[in-house]
Amino acid sequence: LDSEGRLVNPAVAKGLSDKLKPTKTAVVRKTETVPKRLAQPRAFSLADIQLEASNKYGFSAQETLDTCQSLYEIHKAASYPRSDCQYLPESQFTDAPKVLAAIAKTCPKLRELVLKADPTIKSQTWNDKQITAHHGIIPTQLPVGWAALSDKEQKIYELIGRRYLAQFFPVHQFNSCSIDLDLGGETFIGKGKTVTSLGWKVVYKNQTDPDTDKTESDQILPSVKSGDILKVLKTETKNELTKPPAYFTEGTLIAAMEKIHTVVDNPEYKKYLKEGDGIGTPATRAAIISELKRKGYLEMKGKKICTSSDGIELLKLVPELVRNPILTAVFERKLRDVESGKSTLNSFIESQQKFILQEINKAKAINNGLQ
Repeated sequence: LDSEGRLVNPAVAKGLSDKLKPTKTAVVRKTETVPKRLAQPRAFSLADIQLEASNKYGFSAQETLDTCQSLYEIHKAASYPRSDCQYLPESQFTDAPKVLAAIAKTCPKLRELVLKADPTIKSQTWNDKQITAHHGIIPTQLPVGWAALSDKEQKIYELIGRRYLAQFFPVHQFNSCSIDLDLGGETFIGKGKTVTSLGWKVVYKNQTDPDTDKTESDQILPSVKSGDILKVLKTETKNELTKPPAYFTEGTLIAAMEKIHTVVDNPEYKKYLKEGDGIGTPATRAAIISELKRKGYLEMKGKKICTSSDGIELLKLVPELVRNPILTAVFERKLRDVESGKSTLNSFIESQQKFILQEINKAKAINNGLQ
């Protein structure tokens, strides 16, 4: 790849490498430093915490849901978990001191951070306009004995507690830096960032960092100015191959089910999938994955979730329409019509029965033609 990220012919790359080898100096063409701010991460939705628990602990989506449910139902230590919302009601902002006190009493690892938290900081997570049927998952005001929680419950409570704590620390601030160099008549660009104020990231020091700003490099660049002449210590060319997309984990699969509209081109169907929560709901996605595993269509290989040989054969047999997420959008649109009174539940059921019989008859016809 060249400095713009474009694919370069290997022969061209070698020629460039040979050209640069004798070069002993580079001239700084220009430098740029842009101050940036990164707001506090929003509260957990169920999909968010399933993703983080999968990445950090290898928990299945169902394990995370069950653990969140036990923290809610049995211990009363966390709020309702089956939520697709990342925001919190502004009316609960004044409860922060009591919630922080409960976190400090419950989780020994978070006590020092609670003492440093500032309950007067109001992050963008507090937003009534963004609240859906349920708000984001947070700790409650009820402290719980740490020893009374199972290992999984402790891990999930700590994740929820840290995310809540992050709301009460300042925004993260850093300088985004870039340096343009003239090296042997070619332009090379170095990018990096320098942290100026850690802010809420202190909550995640030595922890999983929910930093969504993946475009910035953590590389620290030297302090230089336009016109400076720098020594070139060495040049290096790497021949690499593009990597295939990573396997899904249960967490990333949940996220993909929620955001399935991003892979649909038709604007009308994209809209229905986005408004209808994608494939499944926060309450059912884990169960869908569990059922597919139970039936042997999906299998786990470490943290990776893969289609089994039976699953692949099933996909070969199932009509393309049934495999396509657009079908979910079509059903969602019909259900909206039922909800609004434009159609009836009976007509929806009848259309479903007709559709199923039609697909079965097609499959039979194909099967008879092969015999």
